[in-house]
Amino acid sequence: MANKKNNETDQAIKQLTDQIAQLSINLAQKQQPPILTSTNYIDTNNRPDQDHNRCYYCGKTGHFAVKCRKRKEDEQDRNRSAERRYSNYSRNDKRD
Repeated sequence: MANKKNNETDQAIKQLTDQIAQLSINLAQKQQPPILTSTNYIDTNNRPDQDHNRCYYCGKTGHFAVKCRKRKEDEQDRNRSAERRYSNYSRNDKRD
């Protein structure tokens, strides 16, 4: 009788061990990142909407207005011309 209970217990332990192993396998498969195929990823090179990285100053893609070389050059030119204009006024205002 004790032998029969031990045999039943061993079978129950074996079944539980098998179930735990199967659950571990299922969990590991669910936690793996999905494999990207040609049908489930977004191709960023062929997007029709490229305005998200278009410069609002010069209109070219690949940079924003903050980093625009043309805008910086134009600002430097404006500052130089303003300095020239105001420097002429200060020279003319000096009277002896």
